[in-house]
Amino acid sequence: MIRVHVICEGHTEEMFVNELLVTPFYSKGIMLLPAKIYEFEALLFSHPQALAEAIQQPGLADSFTQIRQQFATPEEINDSPQTAPGKRIEKLYNAYDKPVHPVLAAREIGLETICRECPLFNEWVTRLEALVNGGVA
Repeated sequence: MIRVHVICEGHTEEMFVNELLVTPFYSKGIMLLPAKIYEFEALLFSHPQALAEAIQQPGLADSFTQIRQQFATPEEINDSPQTAPGKRIEKLYNAYDKPVHPVLAAREIGLETICRECPLFNEWVTRLEALVNGGVA
């Protein structure tokens, strides 16, 4: 079993790792061990419509899409502490519940979509998968 420490920004990101990533990688012989620091809520902008639906606010899909369209990738949305992805979501929906809503949204969006839209995250996932085949991360 290969052990990989995943640095997460906070509790929400740790839940994301535990809820969406641990099981698929464990089945490939990789044990992910969350250790905080990645602005994971940026990844939720991989699919603005799914984000809105997951938090039961479908009317926010257009607003989330407008945010997403301002950046080349969702990963670039984290451009300052005042406009961090989670802050942007909270500004539009003050009942946004960390860590519950982000994890629900991540499940709704799915790992495949997140990897397709977020090249840096995809590179990291690809490197993890390479470990299964004896590759070097």
